[in-house]
Amino acid sequence: MRLHHPAGTLAADGFDVHLTPEVAGWGFSGLEVLTLGAGDTREITLDGVEAMVLLAVAYRRERHAEKAVPLLNKLIEMFPRHYLYRLEMVQMYADQGKKDEALAVLKTMEDLRSAGALGYKNLPGGKIYYSRGNLLFWYREYAGAIPDLKRVIAAGPEAGLNTLMNAWLRLGQCQDMLGRRNEALQAYRQAIDGAPDSDAAREARRYLSTPYRRAVF
Repeated sequence: MRLHHPAGTLAADGFDVHLTPEVAGWGFSGLEVLTLGAGDTREITLDGVEAMVLLAVAYRRERHAEKAVPLLNKLIEMFPRHYLYRLEMVQMYADQGKKDEALAVLKTMEDLRSAGALGYKNLPGGKIYYSRGNLLFWYREYAGAIPDLKRVIAAGPEAGLNTLMNAWLRLGQCQDMLGRRNEALQAYRQAIDGAPDSDAAREARRYLSTPYRRAVF
């Protein structure tokens, strides 16, 4: 199995990259990269699963979450062990203003993880906690978001450095919105110190001098 392929060595059939399972060395893998100029087109034949994933991505990009949900439901039915589809479903429900449905998906994920279900028993709990904390943050339930964000932080880097730093950033923003400036500054500094070059750190630096604020409707 080769883990590195120099640029250009995987070009085939007009693709800049055409990676197959045979080349990758394991059964379920594949990557195609195609460069198109202005006005160029290329017709590609996909199997049903690839088409559903691509269409769901397109719907999300174009802000048609209601059209992505049926596709994600089908993908979850076909691949029940794949937790990323459920995390995406949380976002799609949130985009439609369906907070309760989004929280229900997270509860299902938490139950599957607790039960040791295949695909979920090794899922870092921090990913679930962050998704719920972030959801509540966007719904302006700052006090409700804080416990989940703190659970991500308490778990450390198990959920990934990016998730951990985003949790510190969101915690700071929640504290600012609740008028707890000292606690907010502590959280921002943790986001900055933990990964100085991350997007979370760059955003956190903006709030060291000026508290985070969101418009009140």
